[in-house]
Amino acid sequence: MLALVNQATDLISVVDPEGNYLFLNDRYRQILGTDLSRYLGQSAFDRIHPDDLAQFVDSFSSVTGRKQVQFAPYRLSDDVGNWRWMRPTASDSSLDPAINGIVLISQDITDLVSVTSRLQRAEERDSVLMHAIGEAIFDWDVFEDNLVWTSSFSHHFGYRSVQGNSYEFYNRIYLPDKKRVWAEIEEGMRSVHVKTVFSEFRLHKADGNLATVDCFIIFLRDQSGKVYRAVGSLRNISEYEDHLQNIRRKNAMIREIALSDSHAIRAPLSSMLNVIELMISNPDTQSETKELLKLVLQLANEFNQNIKDLSV
Repeated sequence: MLALVNQATDLISVVDPEGNYLFLNDRYRQILGTDLSRYLGQSAFDRIHPDDLAQFVDSFSSVTGRKQVQFAPYRLSDDVGNWRWMRPTASDSSLDPAINGIVLISQDITDLVSVTSRLQRAEERDSVLMHAIGEAIFDWDVFEDNLVWTSSFSHHFGYRSVQGNSYEFYNRIYLPDKKRVWAEIEEGMRSVHVKTVFSEFRLHKADGNLATVDCFIIFLRDQSGKVYRAVGSLRNISEYEDHLQNIRRKNAMIREIALSDSHAIRAPLSSMLNVIELMISNPDTQSETKELLKLVLQLANEFNQNIKDLSV
């Protein structure tokens, strides 16, 4: 029996009712070092992280007389002072003469906690990014017609529920855009060689206002080419469109001003060009002066053309 316990992949220990170690299996050598005998008689509580100790003690005090108690994960100090995450299950075997103590069977979940923490940080970072750029990510189970959005969908479009179906989303599309958008999606789903669809349309927000959005969809197909799932993004580009419209309006105003002012500028310039041409054609004008006047004429013509371009 001892050999089987020592070969177990789980961390198995036996403690007395006060929490002092009576036994540690060989798996603990990877955590506490090769000499496990130095821990026998020591309190298991001494190696628990201070922030986790109260909860561990509370769970430990409830084990008496019970066959199985699941503890919350806690941190255990290893032999070099690093913290390892443990997930223990306890069983009171005090009445078993072969054990005469409380058995703790634990799994080292440090790697799992680390990966989970990194994933959570990545999700938080992505969520902040999605909020910043006005974008929501969706996952559409086509067979079940289950449409799930990230939380940024609520943030940018005001809808509380982030889970629905394609019919609900279709009804939120602005009426003049509905048929075109859905035709684009259905055409993409029917064409087995189409992997993505991009569309721009207007969407009703929860408050009734319209948002201009662009939608990017990636289709996932089974072996027969039928779409079973779609993932993608919906980006609110209303501010961008408003900014673009403002730029267009300002450009139009600039062109109107340029057109109006160009007449006032070109009138004396035209007279000046005529004078220069007369001076060049005058036989009394010296050759060196003519060359300089030709250069001035060329520059004046370029200036005149630039004014014409501004007024177009």
